[in-house]
Amino acid sequence: MPFVDGDPQPRILLSGETAGTGASTSARHLSEMLELPIISGGRFFRALANRFERFQEERTDLSVDEAYQQFLLLYQQSFDSAGLDGVMKLLYPGIEQGADGVVLARFQGVLKAQAEHTGTADPLWDYIVDQNTIVDALNKPGFVWESKLAILVLQFDELQPVILQQPAFALPYMNVLLQLSPEIAAQRVGQREQRQVDVSEVMTRKQRDFNRYGEIYHIQGKPVEHSDLAKAADTIIDTELLSPPEVAAKVVRNYLRKIQVTGFSRAAFAQPAVQLMESALTQVEET
Repeated sequence: MPFVDGDPQPRILLSGETAGTGASTSARHLSEMLELPIISGGRFFRALANRFERFQEERTDLSVDEAYQQFLLLYQQSFDSAGLDGVMKLLYPGIEQGADGVVLARFQGVLKAQAEHTGTADPLWDYIVDQNTIVDALNKPGFVWESKLAILVLQFDELQPVILQQPAFALPYMNVLLQLSPEIAAQRVGQREQRQVDVSEVMTRKQRDFNRYGEIYHIQGKPVEHSDLAKAADTIIDTELLSPPEVAAKVVRNYLRKIQVTGFSRAAFAQPAVQLMESALTQVEET
């Protein structure tokens, strides 16, 4: 029972507490289950990784450090002169092509090396990913939005000008946080990236990410912290013993509870969303 134009649709925001929680795969199952578009900040980050890989292939005369500095300058100038529209002209081929785990890991390694060398991370990449993701999501009547910061983004002081330009939500949105033990997270990340990953790397990556986010984003004037994820979550799900379809089903059950508690289930305009989620959940449980 797909939605028709004008129907209020579910809006699910999904974050993984660490790498390896299966957030991307769970988001894909939710998207298929509810017939909703999937929004992922990772799509734009992978696009950047793709563009940097192509940039290096075209400029073999440059060292990795020199190539990165020129790549950064190119995108910074485009962002300064034409904002997101200018960046998207550069980024679009990368969105179409994407990047596999090896290319992604290489780009992450370059960013890590630059941050260690300079003592700070370049905030441009986060702004590009986050602002594109917000515009992409909030222009749609319904979505499944997955990123490290998805459940926090709508609270960020710095992004309020972008958020306030978008239509208000007709249904309450659902903030979902996926958790996993550091040991299992390390195993999953290692399998994905085809290398040995230990627990300390997973924890260091988590802390490094939020140190960077805290320099860029604030909630009511305070730097964002990793602990803000749990505070923002409507539901927290441990994924160690759950398959992605089971995670998706649990998210939908909890979303239906939230809608019922807030009283939206009694509103006629909310019924298409409620009925679709109930129908999708029934089909999953029957199989």
